Amino acid sequence: MQTEPLPVRRLPLSLAALAGLILLLAACGNGASGTPSASESAAASSAAASDSAEASESEASESEAAEGDVTVTLVGFAFTGDDVDTSGDVPTLTVPAGTRVVFVNEDAARHTATHGTDGAADPAAAFDINLGSSGASGSFTFEEAGEFPVTCKVHPDMNLTVIVE
Repeated sequence: MQTEPLPVRRLPLSLAALAGLILLLAACGNGASGTPSASESAAASSAAASDSAEASESEASESEAAEGDVTVTLVGFAFTGDDVDTSGDVPTLTVPAGTRVVFVNEDAARHTATHGTDGAADPAAAFDINLGSSGASGSFTFEEAGEFPVTCKVHPDMNLTVIVE
């Protein structure tokens, strides 16, 4: 009596295991290249999606703001720009309510523009923009009056205060 061999189902499981291992290894990079890891990119994408009603993250190639927008440039590991006051300990940007602020990375290093201070996001962060490479940009519209601390989660010494009037 001849029996038929059982179907082999190991191949799809093996491919899934291999794909998982590749993702794990990619997430374990040392970060020295300035390129975000897969887990950082996923976290940034998740944050951007959850804030899509308030924050408008642009394409990496966008480097110009629309008329009425204010641009903050991340260069030399600092928040700078024509409208940024750098005379104090922490640079400040004062804008009227309803202003869209465009953050543009002009460094070779990866940065974020995150609602928070000293490299840590505020527990109720209104925005967390990943600026993964030089030329990357993203924006947030400040609708309400108040003071909003902005930090880079990668470089805790990079801080800015946005004052909305």
